[in-house]
Amino acid sequence: MKLNKFWIIILLFVFLTSFNILFKNNLWFDSAYTLEYVNQNTISSMLFNPVDVHPPLYYIVLKGWFLFGESIIWARLLSVLFGVIFLYLVYLITDKLFNDEYTSLFVTTIVAVSSTYLNIFTEIRMYSFALMLISISFYFLLKSKEATIKDNNFFMYFLTVFLAIWTHYYVCFYILVSFIYIYFFKKNQLKNVFKTFISYGAIFYIPLMIYFLTQLSKIEGMWFKGVTFMSFFSSLNYAFFHSNTDLMSNIGNWIGYFFVIAIFFLNVYYIKKEENIELKRIAMFLIIAGTVPQLIGLIINNFYSVYHHRFFIFTLWFYVIVSIRSFVYFMNKYKIICLYILFVLFISFNLVEYYDNSMTELVTIGEFVNEHYCYDDILVLHESPFTSVTSQYYLRIGNCFSQPLLFSALTDKQFGSAGGAIIYKDSVINNTKYIEDYDKLLYYRTDGNNLLNFTEVEWNESILLDLEGIELVYVEKIY
Repeated sequence: MKLNKFWIIILLFVFLTSFNILFKNNLWFDSAYTLEYVNQNTISSMLFNPVDVHPPLYYIVLKGWFLFGESIIWARLLSVLFGVIFLYLVYLITDKLFNDEYTSLFVTTIVAVSSTYLNIFTEIRMYSFALMLISISFYFLLKSKEATIKDNNFFMYFLTVFLAIWTHYYVCFYILVSFIYIYFFKKNQLKNVFKTFISYGAIFYIPLMIYFLTQLSKIEGMWFKGVTFMSFFSSLNYAFFHSNTDLMSNIGNWIGYFFVIAIFFLNVYYIKKEENIELKRIAMFLIIAGTVPQLIGLIINNFYSVYHHRFFIFTLWFYVIVSIRSFVYFMNKYKIICLYILFVLFISFNLVEYYDNSMTELVTIGEFVNEHYCYDDILVLHESPFTSVTSQYYLRIGNCFSQPLLFSALTDKQFGSAGGAIIYKDSVINNTKYIEDYDKLLYYRTDGNNLLNFTEVEWNESILLDLEGIELVYVEKIY
């Protein structure tokens, strides 16, 4: 009966993801970058001449996936497949932790309808693959009896950990969390775990360190503005809702701020009331696993700009598990009808969040340019890789051979960190003289700073498309 109910949840998840996959041929920068990077590079170059800021494993897997077809839909189906496996492991892990069918099904349902996970598992990025590997890893860690390679379960934990870190560097926070789990529940094995990681781990982490140092020689690093202590609460909100804001900008985010506080007190209440000592310790571990990595990230961010919500998705799902467990405990104890109403509202809000953030603006502009301006002698200018990389992809698949031009004053290393690895070098300009000398151009604008205002030429401008802040503007010189 349990598995039958689980597969209903999986069908719901697949149905919800199909909206993005089948009906919106849309991309945003990260996904477009992935498709262009995999298209331009061989497996050999991704391994031995890395020009991307991430480890190569997901790109290699996607390259193999493309042997059977190459399209946005096909690439997203791979992410959905990872999502189905992840949901199955979340179900098994929750069941093993709490030995409660109702909690397992409830947690899996919440994850399946969360706008955060619906976006991750329809996006063409490595997060879906890494999450799947981490969930497999943690499941085998729960099953392991001894911390040696001879234990098949521990070997699978060990193997999937290092496959995951070859997918994204922030998996290191999950490794920390797994050590915390061992300290909590298998303390006598901690010494053996360190020995195993040091002895056998060299097979994985020495090549990875060499790879990382090679990347550092070509890029300057990533930078994220506006990170404050409030970002910690925003990250907890991101565990449930696909939002990258700091919870302080509008009423929706204030609701999110209230939600995070309410969940925190709900978890405290559950730990206080739970009579089973083992379940209490499990809940405490899950809270630590879902919060400590962000706190460490905020501390590190004072020295290096490294903090972004999505980078902590590899451990945030632990916080989702314990929060839903607390909610289920509260519902079972008090059976208040309004709690069920809150559950329905949570799902409704998540689905609205998911469907309202489908990033259709860039595909609309890409199709417009392909249809009207592909073969005209018109310059397509971008202020940011955010639109230029996406445009580059749509022009390529539309067999349009005119390349978008990107204005950038970044250094080569900074440019490499901002997607420059797949942008054609002859498509980048760093001064306004080129623009001033050109007779006419088609101009993308992605923010409020109109680059043309800084040239010594006057321009006539007419907006061709205005899509929620992303404008397509046709301009001509005034003589």
